[in-house]
Amino acid sequence: RRSKTGEVVYKDSFGSHVAGIVQADYRGDGNVELICCSVDGEVRGYLSASTVQPGGVGGAGREEWAGQDHWKQLESLAQRKQNLLLELRNFEASEKVSRSKDPLSEISQGGQPMGVIPAGTLLRTEFSAFLPDGGGGGGGGGGKLAPHIELSVEATNDTVIRAVVIFAEGLFEGESHIITQFHVFEATRRLPQFSLYIPCPLATEPHPQGRVAFNVPERLETVTGWLNDSFMYGAGEDSVLTPYLHVAFLSLRSSFPLILSFKPAQNGAFTIETDDLDLAGDIIQSLASYVGLTDLSVTASFPQQMKELRDVLEEVEELHKIRQKLSAEMADNSALIRNLVVRAEDARIMNDMGNMKKAYFQLYELNKDLMLGYNIRSNNHLELLECLRIVNQAIQKTGNLRVGKPKAQLIAACRAAIKNKDNDTLIKTMMNGAS
Repeated sequence: RRSKTGEVVYKDSFGSHVAGIVQADYRGDGNVELICCSVDGEVRGYLSASTVQPGGVGGAGREEWAGQDHWKQLESLAQRKQNLLLELRNFEASEKVSRSKDPLSEISQGGQPMGVIPAGTLLRTEFSAFLPDGGGGGGGGGGKLAPHIELSVEATNDTVIRAVVIFAEGLFEGESHIITQFHVFEATRRLPQFSLYIPCPLATEPHPQGRVAFNVPERLETVTGWLNDSFMYGAGEDSVLTPYLHVAFLSLRSSFPLILSFKPAQNGAFTIETDDLDLAGDIIQSLASYVGLTDLSVTASFPQQMKELRDVLEEVEELHKIRQKLSAEMADNSALIRNLVVRAEDARIMNDMGNMKKAYFQLYELNKDLMLGYNIRSNNHLELLECLRIVNQAIQKTGNLRVGKPKAQLIAACRAAIKNKDNDTLIKTMMNGAS
């Protein structure tokens, strides 16, 4: 930057972050340079313009280097560099769009991919004068327009010109004049929470095995309103023709069905049929929030998930047994190590080199066994942590099927069952609740 005005004269950039900036005579020629180091080890030096000796840069002397003409040339080159870099980035972005597999990139114009300007594209510009009486170049229309000069800009092919910026010193206020032919309309639309589930026939296979049942003391119109608000259902209150609700949806992610049933006449019986435990919890939390439920108990049945959870619980028990066995072996080896160290030291004091070597060889072999045992124990610990994480997630998911106090009671009861190592009680609690 210029010291008086702060105007940027020269810019440079590294390929990585700058680690430090120092002043030093790096080249040993008596001139102090500004030295920049990047985190990748790249070093660049910059010499002050006022310290360049005559003939140092292109044969120019100090006066020419610091003169106004040089600054203008340097500023012009820096600006040109920035423009070329910007143009290069635009070309790279266009090439990236044309090579991507996004279906939108297949949209073409004049045989060219979207965002790519055909090679050889040129601009034709033409000036024409306009007079109110229709004289002159005849480029403009009639009416009440004042005399003016018209500029026509077009491409030599089907490329669409979306905007024109005219720079003319002293001709326009603010240095430039911009013409665009676009208007922007802003609209806000809420995306339904379960928008990736589309209506489908009730007989869609495979039929879900998972099921959650509970009671919602609400009218059919209220539940239908929640359904329209949370799903792309498209049915209004006046479209309900039956005294109950029974609809099916298909997941766009997994292609598995979701079935919802609500019967107000049966004390507001609500049933969710899905094999996705997370989805069932999200639906219950959304419905409870919509109708204002503070406490909600449910009964659930997810045979596949509970079978997988039981397998994990059995693996946890096995890993605990292995951990205890490894700990006992490590304690025995620790006692043996102390004994061997004492024997080796006694042999050294008695100058019995043979027994000393024998004891240290046994220590070496025992140390290898300890290292191997440590690696096994470390892997066992990681596997145990992963299994416990799965169990904890399953508890949180089943807790998400409840609202309020029943949710807190279920989590507390599940933790108690885990502490007592009662897997059967744990699974029953997760499905039927703490009560």
